[in-house]
Amino acid sequence: GEGPSGSAALGLALLGTGLIADKLAMQSLATGLAVALSGGALSLRSVVLGRRLLLPALASAGLLASHAACGVFLCLGAAAAARLAMAPASPEAMPRGLCHEAVVSAVLGGAMLVGDGLGMSAQLALHRSFGHEGTISVFAASLLVLAAATLALPAWLRSGARVRKTCHDVSV
Repeated sequence: GEGPSGSAALGLALLGTGLIADKLAMQSLATGLAVALSGGALSLRSVVLGRRLLLPALASAGLLASHAACGVFLCLGAAAAARLAMAPASPEAMPRGLCHEAVVSAVLGGAMLVGDGLGMSAQLALHRSFGHEGTISVFAASLLVLAAATLALPAWLRSGARVRKTCHDVSV
């Protein structure tokens, strides 16, 4: 699961989701985020079960599914964040050559690197207290909490309310 196969699962999920993310309504993006997070939690649970039952194929499949869920979450999250940080409603107000989605994408890339470092630090700290299975279970539970928080977002996000125009909607 780790290494090249995990990276391939993450990359394919990013690419596949990226092809449709721009066409999804905000309500669908929010639902997709919750589904991806829940899928990540379930896949981490299969890692724990595979390790406990000495089934390396189940543990590996869980790791691959976890990477794929992470890719779907990152892509849908980037699309949602880009829409929420949209350009002004009028095309004349958008500065030439500046695409807010590109700025949001760069910020999300930096946040991903910081999050990776924080996640590694949390793994090391949690492992001392909870061991392998406990650490994975804590991460799975945190994904479920994040999924619940995503579903509890304000009604304007879940209702599919119209957001301001994207860089793709404006002719520059």
